[in-house]
Amino acid sequence: MEDEVLSVNNPEVAETETDVQESGVKEQEVTETATVEESKERDYQRDADFAAMRRALEAEQAKNARIERERDRLAQSLGYFDFKGKDADEIADAAEAHYRGKTVDEIRNERIAQQTRIDAERARDAELEYYKQREIERVMDADLKRIQKIDPTVKSISQLGERYFNMIRGGIDALDAFNAIRASDSMTKVTPPPEIGKVNSSEKGEKTYYTSAEVDAMIASESKDLDNPEVLAKIRKSMTKW
Repeated sequence: MEDEVLSVNNPEVAETETDVQESGVKEQEVTETATVEESKERDYQRDADFAAMRRALEAEQAKNARIERERDRLAQSLGYFDFKGKDADEIADAAEAHYRGKTVDEIRNERIAQQTRIDAERARDAELEYYKQREIERVMDADLKRIQKIDPTVKSISQLGERYFNMIRGGIDALDAFNAIRASDSMTKVTPPPEIGKVNSSEKGEKTYYTSAEVDAMIASESKDLDNPEVLAKIRKSMTKW
């Protein structure tokens, strides 16, 4: 009661309380508005997902209905010629038996045997594809290890690009394909100039940078410098800038 009296008698207190109440109402309105907007965004996405699912379901239902109508019409048409059966396969067996001069049982057995062969071939093809893929992966892993002995920076066969796979499909060996790509890249890439420090050191007779072409020439000539650990370290460092 005293608080109410103070609020009435003191205009500043009353105004402060009013401001606090209005601020609280505004914050609540902003929060509710943001929540509603966020809900609307979620609803839009959900509606879009449901619409896509509904269209896919309707298309599948329409397809199944069309197939069912065609089967019913075919069965009805064959029924005019006294071809009977519990389902479309039996009716088709009866019709084929009539035109081929065989019994229905013979036609049915042929159909079942043919379907069994088809299923077995599909299973065999799937199994062969599985083992084929496993063999491809094994060969790719082996080729990657061979290539990494030349260039440890290669982390995956896929990073070599389509050129590599085209050459492999053409019967070219993995190392030959890799060297061909590297040689081609060295001809098209601009070699960055040595850093100032390296230029000064080379003037003193100490070489610290090797281009891709220089390394290729050293490999081709089986240079003894490749047996020098310091030279190999400099080559590896240079390879990061090719």
